[in-house]
Amino acid sequence: MTENMEERNINTIIHNQLINSCKRQKLLEFYFTGSVKESMVWQLLPALILITVLTSSSIVVEGNQQGTSFSIRPILPENQERESSTFFDLRVEPGHEQSLEIQVLNHTNETIKIAVSVYTATTNVNGFPEYQLKSEKPDSTLPFLVEDIVTVPPYIEVSPYGTYCLPIQVRLPEVSYEGVLAGGIEMKLTTDKEPISRGIRNVYSFVTVILLHQGVEVEPKIISNGTEVAFINGECVFATNFQNTKGAFTKALEIQSTIVNEENNEVIYSDKVGDMQMVPHSNFDYKIQLDEGMLSRGIYIIHHSLKSGEMKWSFREHIELIGETDLIGHSIFREEVFYLEQKNDKWFILGFIMIINIVFVGFWINQSRNHESFG
Repeated sequence: MTENMEERNINTIIHNQLINSCKRQKLLEFYFTGSVKESMVWQLLPALILITVLTSSSIVVEGNQQGTSFSIRPILPENQERESSTFFDLRVEPGHEQSLEIQVLNHTNETIKIAVSVYTATTNVNGFPEYQLKSEKPDSTLPFLVEDIVTVPPYIEVSPYGTYCLPIQVRLPEVSYEGVLAGGIEMKLTTDKEPISRGIRNVYSFVTVILLHQGVEVEPKIISNGTEVAFINGECVFATNFQNTKGAFTKALEIQSTIVNEENNEVIYSDKVGDMQMVPHSNFDYKIQLDEGMLSRGIYIIHHSLKSGEMKWSFREHIELIGETDLIGHSIFREEVFYLEQKNDKWFILGFIMIINIVFVGFWINQSRNHESFG
């Protein structure tokens, strides 16, 4: 029963955000053109992205609603890591080669053209999984990029009311890795029509998650790559880069943060953010924004406590801001004062007790021998 609960939790962690997005947006992604400001587009984009989660028993979740031009269904193979998974959740070995298929159904009376792309999963700036954006710089801990392992044709065409089986080729390198690589296969409807000026057009896009498990199961490990400070439009932004260096997802990641003025011990910021998730081998900048008027020249202590399941990590930095009242400049010195990675207190305590017992027994034996020698 525990194993079944873990499987359900993993599926929920990966897909809960995606399902909610589908239900809210009714399978529509809005593409802004014309005079809409770029900044507005980026602010609204997370709420407008269309992502669907597929099930093996139906074509797509909410995928047959009126107005949907096409839908998809992955053909799940026998080497699924978990039978309950509704996406490609594969157990693979070094050098493994495999052909997969996704069934694409055209619901219109016209031939449609679909662009197909593969992406390595990343963690976005909000601390959530992203399966359909290419990272400007791959994470330094990634053993391989998913797009180098999984290949697809760049475009496919599906005849009116027809069905097309999208071929997917998986080729693993001979070099092994531990844990899981995560990625996404995106299918986006394309059109040769000119964009609508000063208006909105619907763009249909579907994503299927693909996980490649290899070796033994590992646990996430988060490190801090330090904090950068920037002053933008009257605000001071503290951006701490957190990196998950292992091939494992975090579970309901929670970050508790405080910023303290070292001179007077005043807490100028304290907050907790939860329900985040970092994908394997990824990093993101966790940002704290403060009004510039809350800060002055001096030293500040930033403390982050992170929790994922039973695992905990803590980081503390000293940051010195140098400048006049407008803080036109700043310098940073970092001091790794405290770092803790904790999985289970019980084993730590038992180990500590065993060491104390060994030392005590050794001391007692030594004292006994001394008494015998000088007896």
